[in-house]
Amino acid sequence: MKKRKSFSSEDMRFVIKGDTLYVHVLGWPVRHEIQIKSLKDNSPWYGAKVNKVEMLGCEKELEYHRAKDGLFVKLPENYKPNEISFVLRIQ
Repeated sequence: MKKRKSFSSEDMRFVIKGDTLYVHVLGWPVRHEIQIKSLKDNSPWYGAKVNKVEMLGCEKELEYHRAKDGLFVKLPENYKPNEISFVLRIQ
């Protein structure tokens, strides 16, 4: 039986509910920042303005910036809801 490759912070799944986009990131990044390439400026998949980025389970609003090569989100250094993955709420 083949061993499955582990997921990384580049593996993501997206769900939209109303005006909110949820991004399930399937692995933790080595640094405390992720790049969501599909949410770059003028993205054909998500053209809405990003006003707020939060991590589910974390009280603090996250720092972010959107650029031509993706949405960059700085993750909290002292909070990790679990060892496997996390979900971002983008509005």
